[in-house]
Amino acid sequence: MQLLKPELNSLIQKEALDLFYKNGYQATLMRDLAAAVGMSVGNTYRYYKSKHDLFTTLVQPVHEKLVELLEATHDNPEAHFNELCLTTIMTRFTAICSKYHKESVIFLEYYLAQEDDPVIQNFRGLIYRTVKAHLPQITMPMFDLLYHFIATGTVFVLRKSAPENIVSNLKLLYVFLFKDVKDRINAL
Repeated sequence: MQLLKPELNSLIQKEALDLFYKNGYQATLMRDLAAAVGMSVGNTYRYYKSKHDLFTTLVQPVHEKLVELLEATHDNPEAHFNELCLTTIMTRFTAICSKYHKESVIFLEYYLAQEDDPVIQNFRGLIYRTVKAHLPQITMPMFDLLYHFIATGTVFVLRKSAPENIVSNLKLLYVFLFKDVKDRINAL
């Protein structure tokens, strides 16, 4: 039996990350990955049982960091909507997106298209409870709009910004979305 080679596994992950980032999850084919790595499609399945298994491996660091971040606010969402806590949360989120740039993009794009997935439902639910605790007058359509702006805005910034501008552009986006949000919602 042939042993799996760590250096080949690393190459598979690198090429898969580039392909998922360039083409998206749905448009990335295992045969394209195999061609990029220079191996047979069948051999790629010795390393990963499916495309989704490979994808999950690639985004696992982002998922773990986001879960840690969200669970830190889970016990008392009301306490985490003040400006200092929001700044801290957004700074940590921005650091995750900056450190795991491509992984964050493919994670967010994939799960934004999977509305019924438990990962995204938990993520949305936690954000909704946090926002609702501090802004009880927010309606579900208003929240859906805010959530859409956060998620798609983050992906847009990650895709369009030069690496050295990602942090400042994400902060600009979040300030735009959250500064005086109470007053803006109350004005409606």
